[in-house]
Amino acid sequence: MKRTIFVTAILVFFATVRVSSQGAYIPPDKPSLIVGIIIEQLRFDQLEKIRDHLGDNGIRRLINEGTSFRNASYAYLLTQSAPGFATIATGAEPSFHGIPSDNWYEPFNEELIYCTKDVSVNPVGGSYEFGLHSPSRLSVSTFSDELKLASNMGSRAYGIGFSDQGAILGAGHSADGAFWFDERSGTWMSSTYYMAELPAWLNDFNSLSLADKYLSGTWDKLKEESYYSISLPDSSVHEAGFSGRLIFPYDLDRMSLGTGLARRRDYSLLKETPFSNTLTTELAIRLIEEEELGMDEFTDYLSIVYSATDNIGHRFGPSSVEATDAIYRLDREIEQLLAYLNEKIGKRNILVYFTAAHGVCEVPSVLDRVSIPSGYFRPNQAITLLRS
Repeated sequence: MKRTIFVTAILVFFATVRVSSQGAYIPPDKPSLIVGIIIEQLRFDQLEKIRDHLGDNGIRRLINEGTSFRNASYAYLLTQSAPGFATIATGAEPSFHGIPSDNWYEPFNEELIYCTKDVSVNPVGGSYEFGLHSPSRLSVSTFSDELKLASNMGSRAYGIGFSDQGAILGAGHSADGAFWFDERSGTWMSSTYYMAELPAWLNDFNSLSLADKYLSGTWDKLKEESYYSISLPDSSVHEAGFSGRLIFPYDLDRMSLGTGLARRRDYSLLKETPFSNTLTTELAIRLIEEEELGMDEFTDYLSIVYSATDNIGHRFGPSSVEATDAIYRLDREIEQLLAYLNEKIGKRNILVYFTAAHGVCEVPSVLDRVSIPSGYFRPNQAITLLRS
């Protein structure tokens, strides 16, 4: 297995001391709102390759106006999402925080464990199969937990993400809420670990049927062809694609509805498109607005996980046109979010950090084509050798 650099960059975006003819501007002692933006599967060099093509007010604004750690990494090997979320949230490594993988095997009970599975809770606002989750397997406190303790529980903390693990591990134990996407109903949900019922504003948000809106259209390239010159050809044979389709545009309406008389929308497709990020941004803005985060004397916290880059990367590879387009669209989401935060709360009152849950290797067949040593680990073959 090839080890890759763990994170993209950790960027801090906050007001600094400024002197003008009107006098010295001194930022407040503490921010009103801290926003953690965590991207699934993104290396810093992926941003560097397209940096000149990014907008001025999205990711480039974070880089230019914040503090950038170009070679940030953590001292563990398994580049999966759950240990990344837990490490970012706690500042500890898997041997301490208890989340070594997305799934792990417990020999004592002869059981395969999913990182946030908790059969003692019930779903809230969604389907049963997607609702049995909590942070019960996270062994230590998170930053948001400590923030709430320091404020005598005056601070509020929330986590959102398309996956349950992203929302829950980012939110922490004492969070006021964690919301994730239900692939069966196409709505946002939670569990009884956090609340007995969804807030009224979230029910209203779900009633807008935005998942249907995004899956009823097409996914085409956001920019002109020249912006994708750093990518592999759109028809690259190294991609899995959607049922063998490898090139733009993608008819999401046809793909998500399928064929036959009893056609039913497959909402799981949304997570493999950039529009899952768009829906996440819309939820983040609605949550900040309705819960009035950053509006009182206590510092509030919101963790936002964007997952599209990970799912698209797995299906098409990190050097694909699709992956590049997902980053361009992510940049637009960050721009929209920052614009809202600056207008609603004010730049001097917010602190934003931007990082990645893990990096990614190049597709081995791409490396093999240019004679770079690579290969696939085949667990069944390894087990056969062990048994022999």
